[in-house]
Amino acid sequence: MVLSIILTIISVIISVLGIISSIFIRKELGYNLNLFINILLFTFYGCFFYVFLTLSSDSLINPILAFNFWRISIIFWIISLSFLSFLQFFVIKFNKIILFFSFIYAFLGTIIIGISYQPNAIIQIRINSYYIYILENLALLVFLGIFNFLIFVLMWYNFIANLESFRDNKAKFSLLILTSFFTFMIILYSLYIFTQNIYILTFYQIFFLISVLVCVLAILKNPEMYVEQTNRIYDFIIFHRSGILLFSYNFETGKEIDENMLKGTILIGINHILSNFVNKKNQLTLIKMKKQDIILEYDSNNGYAILLITNNKNLVIQKAVQRFMERFNSIHKETFKKMNELNQIIDISEFKIAKDILHEFFSPYI
Repeated sequence: MVLSIILTIISVIISVLGIISSIFIRKELGYNLNLFINILLFTFYGCFFYVFLTLSSDSLINPILAFNFWRISIIFWIISLSFLSFLQFFVIKFNKIILFFSFIYAFLGTIIIGISYQPNAIIQIRINSYYIYILENLALLVFLGIFNFLIFVLMWYNFIANLESFRDNKAKFSLLILTSFFTFMIILYSLYIFTQNIYILTFYQIFFLISVLVCVLAILKNPEMYVEQTNRIYDFIIFHRSGILLFSYNFETGKEIDENMLKGTILIGINHILSNFVNKKNQLTLIKMKKQDIILEYDSNNGYAILLITNNKNLVIQKAVQRFMERFNSIHKETFKKMNELNQIIDISEFKIAKDILHEFFSPYI
């Protein structure tokens, strides 16, 4: 009983730290949905599931209560594993196909929960100081096995299928470690469910705590891994309405963009920017290409525009551009005033500081 309480307290503490860490770095998590799922995952997985699973095996607890704890742990296992799969999907590639898998998870989960509450579907047996639970209903074993196997396969498929699309080797390695940890936990839990071996359960409980702790440390050390890892930014260009190039940056080389390139493939996009300063009511904000999106953001007050080329426009990039423009404007307010009102010749080297601002708000892409 003492060991069970100690384990549950440790799990709750680590999970609460994970929740606090997620809230602390919420700006770096990209979509608010990532933050929401992360908090739910720590709550359901680290607190509810682990606590009910651990206490359900302790024979000092009332057998009826312990039996109900074990069935409740199955419910939280299904919910937690679904959240874990969703989070990995969103981190690697934000994809609306997740709705399809949501239906599958809900369908399988409903069947499993329904069968588990049928009479004699699960038999509780006391052996020395712990309880074991035998799944007498074959359908319960099959559907629970299918659910676990499906999550396992989808997590690895999602990781391997997008392996070459990752923009950051550091985040790729972190996701590899986390995917390995969590899929190994699925294997251990499945072995425990099918064998009811107390030693496997003990090993699972310890490994679980280690995995959750690793996850918390990964959040604090590398929060950028939560920003859609297959999303890339290629070029970032700032033009004054007079046609002067104020700043350019290529995310792949980390250097200014070659002027010959600007005069070639990007020239069409630049002409769109300059022409849209004339007609403010119909400003073009996005040019969709086969494999790239050209995002256009304007500041009519200061008379400049930003052209950003990415493989996919999303909310994270939009927010980063807005935050960049706010900082950029606050620094160069007087400079733009001179350029626009006094028509003075300005040394564009003043705008080199944009690189530092870019590193601040677009760090996951650099």
